[in-house]
Amino acid sequence: MLGTETVQVRRRGDNGAGGWPSLPVPVDGCLVNPAGGAEAIGADRTAGTGMVTVTMPITAGIDHSCELQIRGRWYRIAGDVEAYVNDEDPELSGYQLTCRRGAG
Repeated sequence: MLGTETVQVRRRGDNGAGGWPSLPVPVDGCLVNPAGGAEAIGADRTAGTGMVTVTMPITAGIDHSCELQIRGRWYRIAGDVEAYVNDEDPELSGYQLTCRRGAG
């Protein structure tokens, strides 16, 4: 297991009209941390912006068109979704995501 948090996932435009599906899908076992300085370089760091890093179990369909609800707030995935595979302990494999939320 990677972590103890549950993250809700929804995809932009799932209902065909550019809107959101009615219910997000929960993903258990996630690890969430505030983004460090290296992740924030080059990001728009206004007062209305926040960043976190998320490691989540490998789940089908996670890509840059998804948004994650983390601790009650919605975040967009910044950049590409990268899978990390741990050959020695597959339970520690997962996606490593940098997520950003903003005021607008």
